[in-house]
Amino acid sequence: MSALDQRPPLTPTATSGATAARRTLARPGAPGMAAGLALLICLSGGIWAFIGLRLNIATLVDSAGNAVDFSSRMLPLDFPPAPELLGLLWQTLAVVITGTALSVVLSVPVALLAARNTTLGAPCRVVARAVIVLCRAVPDVVFAIAAFRVFGLGGMTGVVALGMHSVGMVGKLTADAVEQIDEGPRTALRAAGAGRLQQITGAVLPQVLPSLVATALHRLDINLRVSVVLGFVGVGGIGYSLATAVNRLDYQRAMALALVVLLTCFAFESVSGAVRRTLLPQVTARSRRPRWRGRAARNATA
Repeated sequence: MSALDQRPPLTPTATSGATAARRTLARPGAPGMAAGLALLICLSGGIWAFIGLRLNIATLVDSAGNAVDFSSRMLPLDFPPAPELLGLLWQTLAVVITGTALSVVLSVPVALLAARNTTLGAPCRVVARAVIVLCRAVPDVVFAIAAFRVFGLGGMTGVVALGMHSVGMVGKLTADAVEQIDEGPRTALRAAGAGRLQQITGAVLPQVLPSLVATALHRLDINLRVSVVLGFVGVGGIGYSLATAVNRLDYQRAMALALVVLLTCFAFESVSGAVRRTLLPQVTARSRRPRWRGRAARNATA
């Protein structure tokens, strides 16, 4: 019997360990190398921008005195009376909710025309995609300025600005969701003699609805923060009062309103998360599932 025949057989633990070692020492594939190259380019660009802007620690140290002076001028905080504050909150939330609802109403038909499997033709798809790109590319402040010239000072300016700009995000994500649906139910309805509208309402929209709800809630949270910035161009609500306080150099009132906005965003995020967990339990559970646990299980059974 040779020495090779006298070696003890590899146990399953040793075999799995050797397999894991080979998997660990394997050369990275093309996606991994591309991701590493992209990270290196971003890091190099950040260093180049840091040097080009001439940022340094000395500048931050020299600005410490200005920060201390500003902090002393914003205390104590000056909150508006409770009825006035509640009125500002109500006006802000009304503009945000109405603007987001307008974007959803406009985004659904645009997304159906932009999706490859539900469009009426190539020209319609090109036009719908162009509308989505245009709404996403034009800043919300530009929409607000244009709406201000038409509707003047008030909530309508904010509703139109938020609604038009949100179509870029809601329409794109909804169109992507439409293109990823299961075509089985739609094919069955088509075989049963259903028309295009019946196929969309009976097979397409029910599959897209969870994604549409999640996107709308996410956009609602974004629009709450955007509405504060739009207050500087005439949109009513907390943002407009904050802009007025800043223009008067009333930093005590401005920082108090900024704190109210921060707390409102936290509360809004909690409510939005609870609504998503209630309406979309499967999607939420899938998003919370840790990916490392699945990889660990696969490695253990390898």
